[in-house]
Amino acid sequence: MLVVMGTELPVAATASEPAALIAQEPEPDATAPLERAEALNQQVIELYQAGRYQEAIPLAEEALAIRRQQLGERHPDVAASLNNLAALYEAQGRYGEAEPLYQESLAIRRQQLGERHPAVAQSLNNLALLYVAQGRYGEAEPLYQESLAIRRQQLGERHPDVASSLNNLAGLYVDQGRYGDAEPLYQESLAILREQLGERHPDVAASLNNLAALYYAQGKTAQAVRSFQAGLAIEEWHLEINLTTLTEAQRQDYAATLFGTTDAAISLSLQSAEAPPLGLTTLLRRKGRLLEAGSSSLQRLRQNLTPEDQTLLDNLIDVRQQLAALTFNPPENLPPEEYRSQLAALEQQDSDLSATLARRSAVFRVEAEPVEIAAVQAQIPADGVLVEYARYHPFDAKANPANRWGDPRYAAYLLFPNGRIEAIDLGDAAAIDTAVQAFTTLLQDPRADLRGDPATIITEIDPDRIETVTSTLQALVLDPIAPYLEGREHLLISPDSQLNRLPFEALQTDDGRYLVEQYQISYLNSGRDLLKFDVLDPSTAPAVILANPDYEQAAPRLRSGLDSVTGSSPSGVVGEAAPKELESRGEQSSSGVERSSSGVETNRRSTDLSQLQVEPLPGTAAEAGAIQPLLPNATVLTEDQATENVLKTVQAPRILHIATHGFFLEDQPIPVAEESRGLSLAAADGLRALPRLTAPVENPLLRSGLALAGFNARSSGDEDGVFTALEAANLNLFGTQLVVLSACDTGLGDIANGEGVYGLRRAFAIAGAETQLMSLWQVSDTGTQSLMARYYEKLMAGMGRSEALRAVQLEMIREGGQYSRPYYWAAFILAGDWRPL
Repeated sequence: MLVVMGTELPVAATASEPAALIAQEPEPDATAPLERAEALNQQVIELYQAGRYQEAIPLAEEALAIRRQQLGERHPDVAASLNNLAALYEAQGRYGEAEPLYQESLAIRRQQLGERHPAVAQSLNNLALLYVAQGRYGEAEPLYQESLAIRRQQLGERHPDVASSLNNLAGLYVDQGRYGDAEPLYQESLAILREQLGERHPDVAASLNNLAALYYAQGKTAQAVRSFQAGLAIEEWHLEINLTTLTEAQRQDYAATLFGTTDAAISLSLQSAEAPPLGLTTLLRRKGRLLEAGSSSLQRLRQNLTPEDQTLLDNLIDVRQQLAALTFNPPENLPPEEYRSQLAALEQQDSDLSATLARRSAVFRVEAEPVEIAAVQAQIPADGVLVEYARYHPFDAKANPANRWGDPRYAAYLLFPNGRIEAIDLGDAAAIDTAVQAFTTLLQDPRADLRGDPATIITEIDPDRIETVTSTLQALVLDPIAPYLEGREHLLISPDSQLNRLPFEALQTDDGRYLVEQYQISYLNSGRDLLKFDVLDPSTAPAVILANPDYEQAAPRLRSGLDSVTGSSPSGVVGEAAPKELESRGEQSSSGVERSSSGVETNRRSTDLSQLQVEPLPGTAAEAGAIQPLLPNATVLTEDQATENVLKTVQAPRILHIATHGFFLEDQPIPVAEESRGLSLAAADGLRALPRLTAPVENPLLRSGLALAGFNARSSGDEDGVFTALEAANLNLFGTQLVVLSACDTGLGDIANGEGVYGLRRAFAIAGAETQLMSLWQVSDTGTQSLMARYYEKLMAGMGRSEALRAVQLEMIREGGQYSRPYYWAAFILAGDWRPL
């Protein structure tokens, strides 16, 4: 995790600077050659900061060629271009190509600028960094020493570049295990940075984190924790500013710079009894943060502010933009005293505006204030425990640089209502991911009976396979935390990475019971979600039920959206009545596709979304008919009225229930069972079921979605009938207490470590819905209809949102027979607020 102050480009800022917007490349004939070279050089710096090294290399090569031709081989600007090209090669690990360029750049600068010029110090610093990366410590140290001496002489003892040289020399000593030599240099560097750049500058955070790693390596845990806490607090402040002001791509680049300190904090917290709060606090503040701050986050926040508070928010955003610009791109030749004065003034404005908005808006307060463990702890039910999972790279501060970061592992943090914290390392992530895949694949087989009841078990599935798969996952994910769950009745689970695909309810305890039989289970994107409960008053608007869309055509766009639909029928139902008999999707298919004994296709192929056609789901109409009497005044949209246009006009109904085909695009196809709510491809001789889609889509929130009226024709008024997660995230569901997606794969999406599921599951939460009930795999049409009807009966009788689902699952298990198998009852999970409506 040790942070050097950066390979230095001629006009680059520090390595902690977020990526900048990339300017348009100038037209070759629009500028003079040297002006073009300068423009190219600026692009190179911006691409370098964004980590887009390969894109930058041809631009750096062109700038170098222009300068050589126009200025000659020994000009200082040629040295600058050589330096930049070398830095790009170094960033790609192409050390052999970088070294001669650095050497040539250094030689030109010594000759043209003199031995004691600051640019010579820069070249010495960069060449030393290259040697350190190769483990050539003996060659690096004298270069660092010479660079430091030049900077002290030419820039003064308290210049930030002196701090950079001190920091980098200290890092070299740490690499060599010379901890006693490193500490005073780190301390001096930190003091200069605080004095010259202010307490909250990102380089101050990097310096504090370096000190923390040094203390960590020395076994000085208390000092390491204090230093980490200070560094992470500064990073948190900048994270809030940058998530407010940066573009979507820039947010991702900036967030990537924080992975190292996140993983290091987790690593330290797992190795010391003093440190678990450090790791858990870091997780609660950062996990899932990036997606929550998506491009429409400010728009959603504005929807819940008064006009006066919207003005305050606009002022805050303007101040933060100025802060970011001053911090990361300060004006050249600005005196240090004036810099610090301007910075302090902007920081005070930010503090005052944030405090005012926090007092006036609970929504802003929850979004903007740093999360504290005590606040989360207070929201955990008395019989519950928060289980916060994390996938991380272990950090070993004592190891040599090449081996400091280990292979990914999983950890679990348990937070109890009394504030007790347990931090448990679960082991190798690859082994756990493999076990999760094997288990979820088994669950998706309708024949699988995990109980192993001799009266019901089907010999087509080897009982030994079932035992191996279930016991392996239990040992990896459940057994390590089981001793701490005694006396708990409610598990609040926040998964990470591939654990998002796991229905924990179907895990088995030592006595053979399913976990759902022992615990009530609710899911959270992050324990931070607990702070959002009760922030807004629940909606009193009637429920909306959308079911059984006509995938061939959609009604013309309605004049005034949902209002023109509501009450258009005495029963509140728009569309035809549900058919009396359900049709099996297996019976509908006449494609002649070869199937295995389980009814799953054996000649599947991947397909692009544009090719997909879907078949009717008449069971969803019956489902809507069963649910409607339980939801007074509900608006029911079916057939050609179940359109994308209408759904987008929905304004925070109390309950939103959508029963249709869902889709999720991923790289590997997974088998689809018969009579499931999945997508189909129209063949010349009929319809056939497909695996999940495999087409690559750039935006992860376009990888999952719902099929609405007109989907097959890609025509639904002025929409296409394809309702993506990206569009779902822009709905206004603030105050909506429950969204039910009675379709396949609606709980899935792209898995991003530390970010959760980029799909419908997260999209509806971003849109404001308190709770989402969704599926992890393609589900039986008939089985889903029964489960949903039972769920709403219990929900309307006063049961909690999670408690009602558990009650239905327990009934299905105890009734035995086909629907007692996890394929039918474990597909649906509930994320968000578990309490009664």
